[in-house]
Amino acid sequence: MMTEWQPIETLPKDTRRILLYGYWEGELNSQEKNRDVWLCSRLNENEEYFPIEGCDGYAAWVNKPTHWAPAPEKPEVEE
Repeated sequence: MMTEWQPIETLPKDTRRILLYGYWEGELNSQEKNRDVWLCSRLNENEEYFPIEGCDGYAAWVNKPTHWAPAPEKPEVEE
């Protein structure tokens, strides 16, 4: 399922897991780096920074995203 990218202004307040297009910013590095697509989560509806899912021990987030799309469902994995 591919969904068209939407302007960030249209991001619903209840969205929790999304794809974002923007720069990542790290805890150890305040410079904006690597404009790309990131799988992110959202802490609350007023959050301006979106944590990148699967990040290592240091925090990383997308700063000032410009577009969003719904994240695909996680695949079902048999144990």
